[in-house]
Amino acid sequence: MKRIVVKFGGMSVADGERVRLGVEAVHREYRKGTQVAVVVSAMGHATDELIEAAKASTGGQDKRTRA
Repeated sequence: MKRIVVKFGGMSVADGERVRLGVEAVHREYRKGTQVAVVVSAMGHATDELIEAAKASTGGQDKRTRA
């Protein structure tokens, strides 16, 4: 049996229509008998906003502080 991992994030989950398209793609693979693992990260520009919030809260400390 074929196994795949797919990752969705950023603009691919930015709105309901894009999420629906991703779900349909996963479902097509599943119907073919593929074992599918799905990884979903932050929606839209949320990652950028989280990074900026972390920078602001650490007073500009180095990256290790935000890890």
